[in-house]
Amino acid sequence: MAGTGRGRGVLRILGLVLAGLTAAGPAPAGAWLQEEGAAFVSLSYEAATPRAALAPEALALDPTPPVNVFASLWAEYGLTPWLTVGIDAGGDDESLDAWSGVVFARVALSPQDWRQKLALQLGLGQRRYIAPGPFFPQESEEREAIARLRLSWGMGYARPFEGGWLALDGQVEARQDTGETARKLDATLGLRTTPGTALLLQVQTGDFPGGPPYTKLLTGLIWDLPWNFSLETSVINGLETDRSIGAKVGLWWRF
Repeated sequence: MAGTGRGRGVLRILGLVLAGLTAAGPAPAGAWLQEEGAAFVSLSYEAATPRAALAPEALALDPTPPVNVFASLWAEYGLTPWLTVGIDAGGDDESLDAWSGVVFARVALSPQDWRQKLALQLGLGQRRYIAPGPFFPQESEEREAIARLRLSWGMGYARPFEGGWLALDGQVEARQDTGETARKLDATLGLRTTPGTALLLQVQTGDFPGGPPYTKLLTGLIWDLPWNFSLETSVINGLETDRSIGAKVGLWWRF
């Protein structure tokens, strides 16, 4: 997992989030289960580039800096008041060399009338990745089974403005063939400033095989659209080991 310095930085950011929270309203997923017969779908697209690639001297050598893109789909359905099922999939939008998808079930661990929500989610699926061969540039496309365990906590607030929510989501992914383990922890603050708009602040941390632990800060806006759609736009700032900058666009639909 992350080093001591990164951990202190994350705790400082989470402390600021908690200190500044006075909002409420349901989050789109996580600790909040869908009502029976209700569904939620999210499509998102992220694009980011290293800050170093945008430096004047770097652009003079290469005016087209590398861009890492990632597309994801999240869909869930309220099967019963205590059980929500769904799909979580995502991958590199250009080549799909790195792709994963799971089907999951999420159960409530807290009573429905509690202000604080707690839920446990288990997902099973598959991961596709490119493995290097014995000689350069040989490589092969591999697949392996994966299992994800996710614990989510959330709490809503009614004031000020139009309310908001605070959520913590921790996830561990076990990979069958490689024996690797991937971990991540996200903290999200939502604040509805008007009935149709919300401010979004999210700290993303992760420790994935093949790269250093990362911390990202996302700041954005959510606009409610007609027919139960919502649009999310966020700016991505990589912190400490992740020195990237980018943007995220997401479309939410409730029905």
